[in-house]
Amino acid sequence: MKISEAISYGTHEIEYFNTKLLLEKVFNCKDNYLVINNDKEMTIEQENYFKNLVKAVKAGEPVQYITNKQEFYDCEFYVDENVLIPQQDTSFIVYKALTILYNMDLDRPIRILDLCTGSGAIAIVVSKKLNERNIDFEMSATDISNGALNVAIKNASKIIPDTKVNFILSDLFDKVEGQFDMIISNPPYVRSDDIEKLNLDVQNEPHIALDGGMDGLKFYRQISEHIDEYLVDGGYLVLEIDYDQGKKVSDLLDNSTFYKDLNMNDRCVIYQKIIDK
Repeated sequence: MKISEAISYGTHEIEYFNTKLLLEKVFNCKDNYLVINNDKEMTIEQENYFKNLVKAVKAGEPVQYITNKQEFYDCEFYVDENVLIPQQDTSFIVYKALTILYNMDLDRPIRILDLCTGSGAIAIVVSKKLNERNIDFEMSATDISNGALNVAIKNASKIIPDTKVNFILSDLFDKVEGQFDMIISNPPYVRSDDIEKLNLDVQNEPHIALDGGMDGLKFYRQISEHIDEYLVDGGYLVLEIDYDQGKKVSDLLDNSTFYKDLNMNDRCVIYQKIIDK
């Protein structure tokens, strides 16, 4: 089987883009190698390996778990079965958070907390962008899963090796100390009964990072109940939400606003703690 024939075979079984990612995995190469070597014959071992990978993806295994790669906000993240795969929807809350952070004028480092960090995508990208502007900050990130934290630590050491992120094994705020100028979170928000309706590859991501309870609001309630303890006066909470949760989540937080993304889906709630007089 030639590479060109492998592309045709894979595209018939799964998506063209995923076919190319799998071939890059087989040949340990970049995309241009496949183009230049379109007529290259694969070995029997390579062909069998490729067909097994295609079979796995067709059965619902996320291609990102096979390649251990996901692009997010101009960074390449390592991902495996311990974490949700970072999605472009989340780039909207990163943008919203950075817009606020860029305009903070403090005489000390900005203190930031990322709850439910997973792969570390939010904490790492925000840290990287603040570094690029020479903004002084301290970043902490929590997750209930030790496996997820190991992935986040691995990503931080690769993407922002000169920046320390304080990773904490914690169920939301349980092991968190102090107050923060901004808390960011993309918590589990899928309704329990809706998980089985998701695409098969998404169903194969960790349910602990998907399941938001019967109405999808379990973690927003927990966060809203304790948020003022962990925010400084005037501090911000930035939350990712599902496409139809804007009003429901903002109703849990006085002085909050929800925002729609470019696809006009509810995507972000921002809350500011009122300064005590």
